[in-house]
Order: sequence, then C-alpha cells, then structure tokens
Amino acid sequence: MFVREINECEQLYSLDVLGVEDRSEKDQMEVLTDFRESVTRQKDGRYEVSIPWIPGARLYGTNEQPSRIRLANVNKKLSKDRSLLVEYEKIVKDQLANGIVEKAPEKPAGKRTYYMAHKPVIGENATTTKIRMVFDASAKLAPLANSINKCMFTGPSLQPLLWDILIRVRMTPNLLLADIQKAFLQIGVKETDRDAF
Repeated sequence: MFVREINECEQLYSLDVLGVEDRSEKDQMEVLTDFRESVTRQKDGRYEVSIPWIPGARLYGTNEQPSRIRLANVNKKLSKDRSLLVEYEKIVKDQLANGIVEKAPEKPAGKRTYYMAHKPVIGENATTTKIRMVFDASAKLAPLANSINKCMFTGPSLQPLLWDILIRVRMTPNLLLADIQKAFLQIGVKETDRDAF
C-alpha cells in the first residue's frame, strides 16, 4: 500500500503532468554542439557566441520601465555612500571602454529586447574587489512572463566534478593553478542577440 502511494505521488509530480518537457542528455549535448559551432574569435582576441535560444520561447512586452525603476533604486542606494558610487561608476566606465557593455541603441534591431537590470554586490571583507556588478537575467515583466533565463537552454554542466579534480591532483607531483581575470566578461554576445542583453 505504501509503495503504491509513493508511485502515485511520483506520478503526480512527474514532469509530464506539470507540462514540463524533460530534455534528455542527448538533447543537452546537441545544444552544446550547436553552441560550440557558433563560437568565433574576434580580431581583438575575445570570443563571441550566439545564445542557445529555446525554440518558441518568447519575451512578452518590454521590461524597460521596471529596469529603469531598478536602476533608480541602485542609484539611490549608491548615492548614500560616495566612495561606492565612484567605484561602481568606474566599473561601468571600464566595461564601456573595454567593449564588455555598450550603450543601448535608440531602436532595438533584434527579435528579442530585454533590458537587463544590474546591481552592486558589496563584499565588506573582500580582499581584492569590494564591489562587483551583478546582472539579473531572471527578472520578469510579470509573474507569468518569461525572463531571459527561461528563454535559453542551460545545457549540460561544464564544470568538472570536484571529486575528479581531487583525484587528478593526487596523481601528479606538480600542480598548476590559474585564475582568469573576469573570465565571463571575456566572452561577447553576437550582434544578432545583443538587444536581449
């Protein structure tokens, strides 16, 4: 009797009943293959990628106004601490100068338009970076609307398992560690997808 109840509960909460499609590992590998094929290297050495959009996933309306409200709140918060405001403005200027971000065009040209809100994350005890800029790709225009995150495939996890790393470390007398500064900022989004970011 107990096993039957468990099976019924599992069935109730299965992805099919909830209307969610379970993507197999094979599908995830196809997304990864398509993604890898879209990667190009620019003259300046940076890489550009296309976004792995979920077919049929749409953004409904524009989130420009809510993003402007969030930006006003960020400015209000930062204006209370002049040194944080100066440091955050420096981050924005540096990213503009390095081509990491760009000024939004007057008229969007892409199929998808999304104004990605950002906020400062302050690490009081941080030794290197006291303030970081964090973007919010999960913000929605309305509770039932899609966010940018909901319109993209996530793909398989590309981070190696910690156990594998620990085993490999024990197998060699030499270990080389590296830290790529601002690793995710070294990858650009292709022009056709930029209005979504």
